[in-house]
Amino acid sequence: MPQAGRGEIPPPKFRESTGLSRDFLIPLLEYFGSGKVTIRVEDKRVFRKR
Repeated sequence: MPQAGRGEIPPPKFRESTGLSRDFLIPLLEYFGSGKVTIRVEDKRVFRKR
C-alpha cells in the first residue's frame, strides 16, 4: 500500500487544498478515476503509475 504523501490524498485533504465545495469535488475525483489518472484505494485517491 502506498505511504501517505507519496501520490495519495484523501478527499477531505484535497478539498482543503483546492477550496472546492463537495458538489464540485466528488465529480472531479470521479472524472480523474474514469480518465485513469487515479484509482481509489480504501478512502484515498492514488495516482496511477505511468
